[in-house]
Amino acid sequence: MTMSVCRAIIFTAFFSSIARPQSIARDLSHHIVNEEYKEAFSILQKTKEVEIQKRAVPILFNFASYEDYLVFIRKSNFASRNDFQNLVYFLDKRVEAPRSTKHVNLDYVKLMYQKMNIVANRLELGDAAQIAEELNKYINSVSEKTDKNFKLAQLYAQTFETLLGVIERDEVKLKQSKTKMDKALELGDTLLHLHYAMSLAELFILNKDLEGYITLYDEKLELAASINAYKDMYFTMSNRLLDGLIYAPNSDNDRIEQLLFEMFN
Repeated sequence: MTMSVCRAIIFTAFFSSIARPQSIARDLSHHIVNEEYKEAFSILQKTKEVEIQKRAVPILFNFASYEDYLVFIRKSNFASRNDFQNLVYFLDKRVEAPRSTKHVNLDYVKLMYQKMNIVANRLELGDAAQIAEELNKYINSVSEKTDKNFKLAQLYAQTFETLLGVIERDEVKLKQSKTKMDKALELGDTLLHLHYAMSLAELFILNKDLEGYITLYDEKLELAASINAYKDMYFTMSNRLLDGLIYAPNSDNDRIEQLLFEMFN
């Protein structure tokens, strides 16, 4: 057996060991959001992946917390646009606003933020605006309006206005991203901080400031890598940094190669 064949076998086995849990999670999530519960139960009974079982059981048996739904969305690895659409319908049926209105429930706010982004990414801006309106209504209904979570909830709800700024190429709205980005970091929410950082990057594009765009993503990439639960954020920011470096007049080939190596290893 040649060395090249050995390497091919090792690579295939390694890739399969990674891909299989992801494939199981994707298939299971597909059946759940399409309310094909018989098929979902069948997969759940056959799999030995404990983490997948732990994530799916609360969803399937309808006793999931807001945090359970957040993890479910993050780990689902949906492959089709229809699955994302059906996920929104599924959440509409399953998820209700918290009954208690004393303190804001930040997990619920984050879940609605995810739902709003899914809808907005499909360019269904009317529906996204309705979700934002419902979210603001809930936030404004709580009685405790001075704690940290309330301030974070407001920032999560305001991401929709920033998204409109990106779509409309509205410089005024995009400039507000800097203040919100700093505020999110001050309140200790790295994910929200990076969300606003990416919105601020759109301002650099609008002003044709490629150097500022590259510098911003270069500065925030290490921070993105630190969020283990949201690896997609790191890959998104790496790709955007790569775009900037490739279009730069004097491309930094060493930096480009380094990024590619980090992304695929």
